[in-house]
Amino acid sequence: MAAADKTIPIQLDGEIWRKLPDTDGYEVSTMGRVRSYQNGRHGLGRVPVVLVGGACNKGYICFKIKYLDRRRTVTRCKLVLLTFIGPAPE
Repeated sequence: MAAADKTIPIQLDGEIWRKLPDTDGYEVSTMGRVRSYQNGRHGLGRVPVVLVGGACNKGYICFKIKYLDRRRTVTRCKLVLLTFIGPAPE
């Protein structure tokens, strides 16, 4: 199977993307995918890149992103909550 056959499209059917609050260049989808417009040291890029998260404690998928002006590790479920619902209640 060629590498091109394994690629996931940037947009899936029914997927809605929204900007992650308090960040520059990150978006989260209704399907839990995270994409970045960051382009390394060169600032914001034009073409988004879907990020691949890694496993963190208790098996959750986490992403390392710049959030609230600091580099943080945040779970996928928290990113979806912040983007589509808002901050978690106290």
